[in-house]
Amino acid sequence: MQANYLEKLPEAVATALNHDFVFIINENLVQHYPARQWTDQEILSDLKRRFGVEGHFVQKENYRIVELPGVETVKIIVP
Repeated sequence: MQANYLEKLPEAVATALNHDFVFIINENLVQHYPARQWTDQEILSDLKRRFGVEGHFVQKENYRIVELPGVETVKIIVP
């Protein structure tokens, strides 16, 4: 996935970013699921269950994202 994918989010997606959801983005699809009042650890545990790797939070381009080592085709935004 391109390094500047965050700059190229469709306007509808950028507008929809909400702190109550986790957004999973790949080249052809944007998915989201509710994570209301989840702790960071609960989010990371759920992503590990889904993708099989430990992720960690980083700040990039004014977004809080989860990096998943070895899973470069998927980007996770947690507003």
